Amino acid sequence: MLTIQTIESQLADFDYGLGELSRNLRNGMHRSLYRGSGFNFTRIAPYEQDPDARRIDWDATLKDMDLRVRQFVEEKDIAVLEIDDLSGSVHFGTALTKVERIAVIRAAFAFSAAKHRDRYGAIGVTDKIEPAVTFPLGAYKDYYRTVAEATLAFKTSKPGGGLVEVQNLLPSTPSLIVLVSDFFDSAEYYERVLRRLHGHEIVGIALRDLRETVFPATKGIVRFRDIESGKERAVWLNEKRITELKKKAQENRDALTDLFREHGHDLIWLPGDGESRSILLGAAAIAAVGVIDDVRGLPALPKLLGQVGAALIPVLGGVRVDN
Repeated sequence: MLTIQTIESQLADFDYGLGELSRNLRNGMHRSLYRGSGFNFTRIAPYEQDPDARRIDWDATLKDMDLRVRQFVEEKDIAVLEIDDLSGSVHFGTALTKVERIAVIRAAFAFSAAKHRDRYGAIGVTDKIEPAVTFPLGAYKDYYRTVAEATLAFKTSKPGGGLVEVQNLLPSTPSLIVLVSDFFDSAEYYERVLRRLHGHEIVGIALRDLRETVFPATKGIVRFRDIESGKERAVWLNEKRITELKKKAQENRDALTDLFREHGHDLIWLPGDGESRSILLGAAAIAAVGVIDDVRGLPALPKLLGQVGAALIPVLGGVRVDN
């Protein structure tokens, strides 16, 4: 079982931002997308260092009898709002359940936002907004702990469908929206969601478990359980049927990726747990090769073989790059 202590031991901040922070290339001539005026005064400087007639400080100029300008730094307050689909399927998972993975994602964004002095908030959604896992925008040092602990404790068997209800909780200024879901609903549904999030920078994160992406090798009658409702049904599987299901799953994935791209956003497909382990093992292997090379100075051929071997680990683990 994942704990907050495990999450804390793995936290590291990362960079993020908005794709378009200014609608005017001239410095100081755009409406700021940051909190307040968008700029904080720092110091008076000689005009030669920063020649901008619009920012001449006449009091300082007359006092020193030399041109002086006011200098500012941007107050980079980006609102980071994470919207998570927390319907019944989030309690499914092989090594980690989806709700545990969402807790990690929430903690990572909240931790990074605090490091950058930005505001972070989160909205948990089933078929409606869930107050127990919804947090207002704030910039607090330990906000990540509060958010992650509440997420790990959340239990539900409710269906989804409430992502279209978040519109009234969105920030009034353009913000970074992180949309996390397993994206098993139709492209038409997510089209409606994206339209309601219009005006913001959106990053979609698709959580899929290994057992949701790999079809059984068994032929004949196979029992499947709907991870959302818990209902089971018997399905006759043969080679043709498996091929059709694989094709349908790929078409759904492609349609969702294209949908986000058409709206100017990215949809990131996080690999299943088996693929995650392969990526981590490959990363560990290439790091080990680098350490040995730094300490002992590997010859070219052993170094090349080590790099190729490390690259093969995720490939053999089923990791593929779509684009």
